[in-house]
Formats: sequence, C-alpha cells, structure tokens
Amino acid sequence: MEKMEKERQAYEAALQEQKKVSAQAALVAEANKRQPQIRNLNADPQMDGKFVYPFKNGANKAGKQNADFKPDLSLGGVGIASPHCVFNYNPDVRKANLGPNEEDPERYPTRVNGDLLKESVELKHGDRILIGSHAYYIYIDPDVNPTETYEYELAVKEANKDSIQLVSKEDEEKAQAALAELEARIKAEKETKEKELAVMKA
Repeated sequence: MEKMEKERQAYEAALQEQKKVSAQAALVAEANKRQPQIRNLNADPQMDGKFVYPFKNGANKAGKQNADFKPDLSLGGVGIASPHCVFNYNPDVRKANLGPNEEDPERYPTRVNGDLLKESVELKHGDRILIGSHAYYIYIDPDVNPTETYEYELAVKEANKDSIQLVSKEDEEKAQAALAELEARIKAEKETKEKELAVMKA
C-alpha cells in the first residue's frame, strides 16, 4: 500500500508539473500573438503566412547556420550570409529596426519595400522584406492589424523594380530607335518620290 501511495503521489506531482508547463506554454503562445513579427510571403497561397517569427526582445539575428553562428532565424539558399542581417526589437517603445549585412550589403542584400538596405531602418507595419534573393516576409504589428497581408507577386516586382525599370528603359530606347529609323525611311522615300515627280514634270 505504501508503495502504491508513493507512486500515486509521484504521478500527481508529474501531472501538476505538466499542467504548469502547459499553462506557461499557453501564456507564451498568447503573448506571441501580440508580439511584432515577420511572416513569410509565398507564391503558393496555402503556404503564405504559415511561417511566423515573433521578435524576442533585443537582437534577432538572421542568416545561414554553421558551426560558428546559431541564428534566431535560420535561412538557407543563394545570397544568404552567416550572419546576414539583424532585427533589433525594443519592447519599451514597441519598435523594430532592421540592420543590413555588415560585411557586404550588396553581395548579401536585404531589401525593405524594394530598396537595398545599407543602414539600419525602423520597420513600419506592412513593410515588405527580402532577405537574400528569395526569402520574402512582411512585418506585422498585431496591434495595428493582425491579419495584414501582401501579394507575393507584387512583393517580387517591388524587390526587382530596378531591373524592371532597366528593362523598360532599354525597351523604350529600342522603340525610340525603331521610330527614328522608320521616320528616316519615310523621309527618304518622300524625297525619292519628289525627285521622280520633278523629273516627270521636266
């Protein structure tokens, strides 16, 4: 009987501890819902917004993990450095800043609303973030709008606006050149016709 009682007490103690851990986890999860965060943008609507990273207080380092670097936000793929960039969150003023890659911000780019990041900027609710060449996110402050979103295609166009403008400029230059060539040909043909008419009248 004494052995059974001890086992029962041990079971009860373990159960109470489990309830305590679950309650703490629930509190953390609830707090994270209100914490400023980034969410992924994805071409697949079913995957869009599925990755949520609530900021912890202070530095939140992002980049490729290796033996010497353990990021808070682990990323992989082309154009990702170790470390890559850092989000600094100040809970006292509920503001987050994003700093660029310190080694080479052009080789390891981070973009905010399509602009290459060369110095730390304060993030605003709804800002689009591109880390490297393919990791798209949106910055969300749940106190402003917890369901805020942004179309992936628009984010991609925004991040590549410099290239798009360059192509558009080249297309415009080609069109202008073609128009000038056409006008020159028309002018030459007109002059030829006028000469032919002059000969016929003579």
